[in-house]
Amino acid sequence: MIKKIIGIILSLAVVAVMVFALLGAGTYQSMLPDDLFSAESAETVVESAAESAEPVVE
Repeated sequence: MIKKIIGIILSLAVVAVMVFALLGAGTYQSMLPDDLFSAESAETVVESAAESAEPVVE
């Protein structure tokens, strides 16, 4: 009897997760900027890293 109740509860939980997933489908919004992986932003990062690098003194 207990196994049957646990099975019903787990089945309802799976159905609830599926319903929430379907309701939220298509609402994802990235928190990263759109141009994060563009070639222009990569060049800017390389240039700023080269400018801020300290020379090695031996």
